[in-house]
Amino acid sequence: MMKVYLRPFLLLTLMSYCCASVEKIPLWSIKHANGHVYLLGSIHLLKEKLDNYREPIEKAFLESQILFVEAYIGSKNLLENAGKMMQAGSFTGDERLSTFFSEEQYSKLDALVKDMGFNLNVYDHFRPWLLALTLSSMALMRQGYNPMLGVDLSFINKAEVRQMEIEELEGVDYQIHLFQKMSREEEEAFLLSTIAEYKSQEKVVDKLVAAWKEGDLETLEDILTKSTKEERPELKDFYRSLLQSRNEKMAEKTEALLKEGKRCFIIVGVGHLIGESGLIELLRKKGHRVVLL
Repeated sequence: MMKVYLRPFLLLTLMSYCCASVEKIPLWSIKHANGHVYLLGSIHLLKEKLDNYREPIEKAFLESQILFVEAYIGSKNLLENAGKMMQAGSFTGDERLSTFFSEEQYSKLDALVKDMGFNLNVYDHFRPWLLALTLSSMALMRQGYNPMLGVDLSFINKAEVRQMEIEELEGVDYQIHLFQKMSREEEEAFLLSTIAEYKSQEKVVDKLVAAWKEGDLETLEDILTKSTKEERPELKDFYRSLLQSRNEKMAEKTEALLKEGKRCFIIVGVGHLIGESGLIELLRKKGHRVVLL
């Protein structure tokens, strides 16, 4: 995409600074030689649209040449990505959820899913990992959370209007592969864990979003650390690949961008930034001065 700063866009954005923003969403800044990277933690689903972010965030976005996101989920490829996920997460051949589990296990699973308000028969062709993601997302949407209001998509839309270059840190294919390589035991544990957390999910997510808006890093870390400690033993390796390993690769990519002299605005899920194995601490361990704005 062309690196064009459209004058009307700049004018409208600068005018928005006149409207006071009450959120305190954290933003980090890292400089190295001519390189400058901003790191913003995202919530992928929100209950309300955030049109105007506080001045340092809007200003950092305007100053950046490239927007980096985990995966490009813009309006141009939304259906394509959904199709990839569906294809990757569906059984092939004669296998189905009803054959993946024993008759006794499937009967218990059916009862649990009915208790959540869903019909398991509708999802018989879904692999357990895709069913887990689907149930979790649908439950959140029932509670008012909307993926179309997520931070990533909001800034992707802004970047598209501005004709700003958009790059991926990972890509949808990479993220899908993380689930495709799960073992049978991991898939089963992941689905059962998701169902077990169903009733507490809304309160936890509400608390997480509130802490994020307030810039309450201590509460954010408490929530994320607690969720990691409570993980099932069968999911230890999977969660390492889902979080820690990805964080390490993101840190390497961010450092490379700094050394190349790039000016980038990077958005990743807030869970990738917080904690000892988060992106912020990994970059500090590499010797970078990471400043909270």
